[in-house]
Amino acid sequence: MLKLKKVTYTSRDNLNSMKSNYIKIIVLFLLMEFSANGIFAQQDAMYTQYMFNIQAINPAYAGSKDALSATLISRNQWVGFEGAPNTTSFSVHTPLLGKLLGLGFSYVHDEIGPTKISFINVDLSARIKVNSNGYLAAGIKSGIDNQEIKLSMLTPSQREEIYDKNYSSNFEPNFGVGLFYYTDRFYLGLSSPRVMRRDFISREGSMNHINETERHFYFNGGYVMDINRNLKFKPSYMLKYVAGAPLSFDLTAAVMLKEKVVAGVAVREGDSFGAVLQLRIAQQFWFGYAYDFTTSRLRNYNSGIHEVMVSFDLGLYKNGIVKSPRFF
Repeated sequence: MLKLKKVTYTSRDNLNSMKSNYIKIIVLFLLMEFSANGIFAQQDAMYTQYMFNIQAINPAYAGSKDALSATLISRNQWVGFEGAPNTTSFSVHTPLLGKLLGLGFSYVHDEIGPTKISFINVDLSARIKVNSNGYLAAGIKSGIDNQEIKLSMLTPSQREEIYDKNYSSNFEPNFGVGLFYYTDRFYLGLSSPRVMRRDFISREGSMNHINETERHFYFNGGYVMDINRNLKFKPSYMLKYVAGAPLSFDLTAAVMLKEKVVAGVAVREGDSFGAVLQLRIAQQFWFGYAYDFTTSRLRNYNSGIHEVMVSFDLGLYKNGIVKSPRFF
C-alpha cells in the first residue's frame, strides 16, 4: 500500500497549493479504496438514469426497442471536488433481419483524477419469442479497452517514487456477454460487459505492474404498471458486483404522465439519493436530467452530482402515437 509523507508549507501563499495537493491525494486514496493490493479495482462508471443506458452494460439490449435508438449521457460527479469522476456515454442500436437480430455501437469515456478510461464496443444480439409478448435475447459485446493512470500529475512537495510513473494499457481487445428478457411492461437483465481482465503497465521505471481491471457483473430489472389512463408507475433496480468492492444497489421509482413527462427518485445504497426528470421535447426526442445528493463521507466536499441525457428513437411513433411504449 502506498504511504504518503506529511506535506509542509511555510508561506500563506502556498495554502491554495496545499489544498489542491491534499485533494489530489484524497482522489488517489479513492482509487485505492476498493483494493488492498493495487490502485484501481472498480472501473465501470455509475449512472442515475441507468434504465435508459442498459446497452452500455448489456449487449443483449441491442435491437430490443424495435427502432433505431440512440442515447447520450453526460455525468459530472461530486461537483467542486478536484479530480472527481466525469463520464460520457453514447450508444446506438437497431433491429435487423425482421427484428431477429440487433446491432449496436457503444462508447464510454470516464475520467477520475489521474485516470482516463475508454471503452469502444460493437454489440450483437439475437432474440426469440418465448411467450405471447415476451422475448429472450442473448448478446455479445466485442471491442477495445484503453486505460491510463498519470500519477505524475500528483505533485506533493515531498515526492514518492510512485508519483514519477505513468501507467497505461494499450488498446486491448475485450468482450462481454448478456441476457435480456423483456415484454412491453417488464424486463430482467444479467450481464458482464468486459470478461477479460487487463493489466496496468508502467511506461517508465522498474515497476511495470500495479493491478488488473476487474470483471463487473450486473443484474437489473423493472416493471411498468398503470395507475390510470394517463399515469404509469415503474420501480426499477440494478445490482452491481465487482471483486474488491462492496455490492452496489440502485433503486428507482418513477412515474410517466401521458407518455410525455417522467419524474422519479433514485437511491444508491451508501452513496447518494436524488431526483430524475425527463421530458419528451419532440415526437422522437427525450431530454433527461438527474441531480444526486452525496450521502457518503464526501458529502461535505462537493456540491452534488449532475447527469444529463438526450435520447432519439426513429420508428417508435406512428401518427403521433407511440407504437410500443417502453419506459426503458
